[in-house]
Amino acid sequence: MDKINCQICSTKLEQTNITHNEYRLYSCENCDFHAWYPRKIDVSFYENDDLGFQQNLHEDIQRLPLWTEFFFKNLNKIGATGKKILDVGCGNGSFLKEMKDKGYDCYGLDLDRYAVKVAKKKIAEDKIFHCKLEDLEKIDSKFLGYFDIITFFEVIEHQDDLDNFINHLKKYLKPHGVLVGSTPNTNRWINGLGFREVSDYPPHHFNWFSLKSLNKLFEKHQFSVSFYPAYTKVTGADLRYRVLSAIFKEKYARATKPIIVSQESSFYVKSKKSIRRKIRQVLDLAFLILSPIATLLNKNKEISFHIGFIAKYEK
Repeated sequence: MDKINCQICSTKLEQTNITHNEYRLYSCENCDFHAWYPRKIDVSFYENDDLGFQQNLHEDIQRLPLWTEFFFKNLNKIGATGKKILDVGCGNGSFLKEMKDKGYDCYGLDLDRYAVKVAKKKIAEDKIFHCKLEDLEKIDSKFLGYFDIITFFEVIEHQDDLDNFINHLKKYLKPHGVLVGSTPNTNRWINGLGFREVSDYPPHHFNWFSLKSLNKLFEKHQFSVSFYPAYTKVTGADLRYRVLSAIFKEKYARATKPIIVSQESSFYVKSKKSIRRKIRQVLDLAFLILSPIATLLNKNKEISFHIGFIAKYEK
């Protein structure tokens, strides 16, 4: 492959020995950004992924995402001047429903038409759109410079062109508006133990961010940014999925597809076989015991599972 420059700082990316199927990971020594190539992003993937995340949205199983926790804790401090909010990658509308109940004027968009149908029922038919971010202005030019807050939780790691993505967010943002989002932390402590869950690889995620790389990205686009652990409490179920999906890859994730993001549910396929049941019970207990330690580690934004960020446009 020809020379590839970092999308954040323009430094030449270094090719690593890490591959996943047809993809190879490249890293930036200057800003700690990691990117997968080729960046073959298929929009239809967001309706048909094989790990079950989208199925939970279609069936409206997904509750309010954990990584929105930091946003609600800091809602009164973010400094937005109004209550018009756009959620990019709104899924089934659980987050927007919470904001609507708080008196916000809510809009959302998503690439998954089935999730959009669910979100429309929660918010409004004319405020949820099945479209790309860059196409929102084609739906109505009023959206240019329209929003006080734009959120994009667990979205930026999917983007193939970071500058294009941020520039379009800026187009829809009011002067001195606020961007809020979250993304997996490539330096999360559990990765240091060798457990990186299968959903963090392409075609799910094409970008791996650290605090350093995110800070460089927002500075480049004239935002002042504050970082937070996106959420702190780690359940036994969350810990169990991260560890076992890292070990067993797609096989584990597919076997648990219908309930993969339900924090209250067991991630194991039900079985009447006593040996499997006993193993399940032992593992459940082990992860439950370890979860308070994981929660303590997760409070450190440098190594937390997910990074939350609030960025204010300073231009």
